[in-house]
Amino acid sequence: QMTRNLMSQMTGLHTESIWSAGTHDRVVAIKTHYPFSGEDEHLELLENRQFDRAILVMRSPLHTIPSFFNQIYEKRHGLPSHTQRGTEEEWIKFRDNPQWGFEHNVNQYELMITHWMEQFSLRNRLLIVTYETLVNEKSGPTQSMRIAEWLQRTEGVEAMNEQFIPCIWDKVVRSRGRLSEAEADGVL
Repeated sequence: QMTRNLMSQMTGLHTESIWSAGTHDRVVAIKTHYPFSGEDEHLELLENRQFDRAILVMRSPLHTIPSFFNQIYEKRHGLPSHTQRGTEEEWIKFRDNPQWGFEHNVNQYELMITHWMEQFSLRNRLLIVTYETLVNEKSGPTQSMRIAEWLQRTEGVEAMNEQFIPCIWDKVVRSRGRLSEAEADGVL
């Protein structure tokens, strides 16, 4: 959600996810985890929406896979998303499971990266940003400017003046993407 809020704040346009696509007439970005999940939604998205470029936000699998496990744990125990870590005992069971554990998820991560790199060859069609540099206090504002410049290449998309990007980055990242409804709908 944080990256989507950052994009919205920098452009004044909404973003969506593949699970909510179609709620706005015009969006600046649509989030997907494809091909890791949401295959049917992704195929529908490709058929109904026109886009020829992508931003791939990559996070280290050393952080992504435990985070994915925590989401499974929270869902299994009826907890709100991103609020609690699973127990060490359940993590070890998940990690060591040969069918859907750590090794399986590393392979899925590789497939996801390969898919996007093949689908949108690097030549002006794919911007790669790492989550770790995006949330880093020193590199985050610069990465945000890269994203704003990338989005601005789309007809009808105008990013905020670059002097405001560090302030927007600070507000969105420090709140971990959790903006009030008024903040999310307007420009900070």
